[in-house]
Amino acid sequence: MDEQDTAITDAAAAETTAADTEKTFTQEQVNGIAAKEAKKAQEKLFKDLGFTDVKTASDGFKKYKEWAHTQKTELEKATDAAASTARERDELTQKFQAMSLENACLKNGVAPEAAEDAAHLAKRLISDEVDESAAILQILAKYPQFRAGERNKPTFSTNHATTQSTAQTDAKTEEVRKALGLI
Repeated sequence: MDEQDTAITDAAAAETTAADTEKTFTQEQVNGIAAKEAKKAQEKLFKDLGFTDVKTASDGFKKYKEWAHTQKTELEKATDAAASTARERDELTQKFQAMSLENACLKNGVAPEAAEDAAHLAKRLISDEVDESAAILQILAKYPQFRAGERNKPTFSTNHATTQSTAQTDAKTEEVRKALGLI
């Protein structure tokens, strides 16, 4: 039995020694190791591609883009220019339509501060059967607070059941104070 106890003790000591030799790192050290490994990988990639550093790679990429642009045919250049012009035209058309609808809102009696909101709502109603004016009139019917001069803001009250006058309320308060001996 002594041999068995000795074997168990030796095994436990070996586990303790293995645990003691295991190294722990702080988060800062782990971040530093990861950064070094990433830099090594990046340098290796640049070296494999024939570049010495990031600046050289960036310059090479810029030169490639310039070269690729010079290799484009006149037709490709014209196509790119036409696409760019079409995008600009579409943006301007959308802006014009929005401003035109806001102007129609103002002409149909919408308050200036509500014109953008009313135009946005009316935009969804416009179709082949419903023109701008009809859409705006539908919006004004549904949302009368958008109408110029009729800015009906909702009002709130705290208690609709209270019908007592201030004098009655003051009298009751006076009675309660007397009853409590505060007066």
